[in-house]
Amino acid sequence: MYISGVHERGYQRCKCRRYPFAGMPVWREWTKYVTGLFIYYAQPFARQQHFWPEICYPSSKNIQTMTKQLIRLFTVFGAAAMLLSACASQQGASAPTANSTHRAAKGKWTLNNVNFEGMPSTSRISTVFSNIPPACLEGSQWNLPENGYGSYAITSTGEGCNAATQSIMWSTRNEGGVIMFKFKELLQGVKAKNTADGYSVELSSVDNTTMVWRAPVNVDGKTAYIVYTFNRN
Repeated sequence: MYISGVHERGYQRCKCRRYPFAGMPVWREWTKYVTGLFIYYAQPFARQQHFWPEICYPSSKNIQTMTKQLIRLFTVFGAAAMLLSACASQQGASAPTANSTHRAAKGKWTLNNVNFEGMPSTSRISTVFSNIPPACLEGSQWNLPENGYGSYAITSTGEGCNAATQSIMWSTRNEGGVIMFKFKELLQGVKAKNTADGYSVELSSVDNTTMVWRAPVNVDGKTAYIVYTFNRN
């Protein structure tokens, strides 16, 4: 036989029944949120099925209060998680790495334009890389596979241009926070590790359609740039 009674709590007044052998209510302070809600909503069904004895449960007013508190709690945690996720995404987007840039740069490209920034009108760059006139590089085809063993082919037939295909070994490096594109021209029968000379340009930007290199040059004691603009094939 159950003993009916009223159990006083600091924050609420609970209607409860006690087990005759327990001597204390089942309801506890540390379960006042989740367990209280579960008991409140589940106990009518349990009593109907005759397998859950009546136990202490909070009133409807307190259930509403606890529900509001839980909603506030989950809202705060959800907002914090979204904020942290957004910050992590922004940091990842603003700080490209050498590896991510290498993946973005791989593929087949056409070098469409070779321009000059900060170059005095009286100055002129006659050749770039391995003594190639800048105009001859325009229209050249660059193959940059992921394994680093690629090539470029000069297709221009203009004055001073020699159509040829050159094998290269290319890579990207992070140097002081600047992503650099590096390549070596490979001679037939000579391994890349035995080729000391190479070229290094700043990989200014790369995406699904365009890649831009910037190579600094000293002109009359000032720094100017040769800008190479590629379009993806």
